Amino acid sequence: MRRLAAAKRRRREEERREEVHSVTLGGDPARVLPAELAAGLASRDAVRRRDFYRRLVEGGVLSHELRAESPSGRGPVVALIDASGSMSGERIEWAVAV
Repeated sequence: MRRLAAAKRRRREEERREEVHSVTLGGDPARVLPAELAAGLASRDAVRRRDFYRRLVEGGVLSHELRAESPSGRGPVVALIDASGSMSGERIEWAVAV
């Protein structure tokens, strides 16, 4: 059951990848920069088109690197207990217990 929940959580994180983080070299056609895509596909020069496809297969075209916003944790718990003179007896016991 825990493995299923962890897998579902990972899938949800993968689906949230929307923010463009930077530009990097890659081979994913869905992430190729529009200028790079236009220069490669719209070119009438066959050599330039073949070069684009070669770089795409080898992972050498400029493409967006996406980053998911990771959900922030709740952070550490800070507990303060008043230990002054007015907190004696039952009051301090109650403060420590809660």
